[in-house]
Amino acid sequence: AQFGAIRRAIPRNSAQFAAQFGAIRRAPRRTPPTPHPTLSRSLRTPAFSAGAETTPPFGLIFAAFMVACMGGSSFFALVSGRISYEALLRNAFVVAAAALSLPLYSSQTVALLISFLAFEAVVGVYWPAIGTIKSRVVPEEARATIYNLYRVPLNCVVLGVLLNDLAITTAFGACCAMLLVAAVAMHVLSSAPAKHTKPMSGGDGADSENGLLEDGRH
Repeated sequence: AQFGAIRRAIPRNSAQFAAQFGAIRRAPRRTPPTPHPTLSRSLRTPAFSAGAETTPPFGLIFAAFMVACMGGSSFFALVSGRISYEALLRNAFVVAAAALSLPLYSSQTVALLISFLAFEAVVGVYWPAIGTIKSRVVPEEARATIYNLYRVPLNCVVLGVLLNDLAITTAFGACCAMLLVAAVAMHVLSSAPAKHTKPMSGGDGADSENGLLEDGRH
């Protein structure tokens, strides 16, 4: 009986996926870029360890990162409504790329701390802004599919960097390049005709909340 239920569910699920993929193809310019801070965060401990003669106080450092992230969220609350979310994220990506370019030129602990604090402030801006944009522009009927598809290249990039044992400077350079690509993509999105979709109640709030919870685990 269970096998029969599975066989009956396969065509239905396939049809749903085909319909959702069609919605993605019909609205390619409305789908926002969603870079993720996981890769750059995985590089912080090796960067600090490589440039320090003694073990840095990681407890204080990561507590400062959380404060910077909350400061970025507070900044978003202050500027929300005064500037478009697309323009805000475009500028935030540029600032994040500039911040992560600092480890390319200096391995001193103070320089790295300033760089990562600036990046965490951008992360604090990113989560609420991208959640709002996705709730407005991602087609509701394809929302779950799009979010799941985004995780595929994310995991591929993270695994590619970790498995190939790239140099710290090479990894940070790749992060800067991807952030600049995201800034260009966000500029294209902000220039596209506004075609809003119906926000999904609770969906993107949960997405943003998951991001904040994820911040607390790193």
